[in-house]
Amino acid sequence: MENNTFEILSLEEREVMLHFSKRTILNLEGPVRGVTIACESGVAWLTQQGDARDYILRAGGDYSAYREGQIVVQIMKDARITILLRDRLPGELRLSVSSNRRSRVNASLPRWKFCSLSPYSR
Repeated sequence: MENNTFEILSLEEREVMLHFSKRTILNLEGPVRGVTIACESGVAWLTQQGDARDYILRAGGDYSAYREGQIVVQIMKDARITILLRDRLPGELRLSVSSNRRSRVNASLPRWKFCSLSPYSR
């Protein structure tokens, strides 16, 4: 992946697999309880609002949100990340991606289905 922030590798009803470049930041807001973030390759740092701990996800590692609160993931080494929804969400999960180039992409993930990512401009 040459200098791109991210690319969508697969998009299913309850999961999306993305490939992120190093230093990309992923934000998840909304009803995040029940969401799992799995690191398929690479390395990512993760923190969740309301949790005093930070997590390093390496290939094969994952994090399941058992509470509500914004989740921030920073890609430390180019990574393939899968976001899984276990159940129907009570609302809309908002996903934003930004890079060190200050570009940003937003997407809304209504109820239990992922929708297409669309460009966001400030």
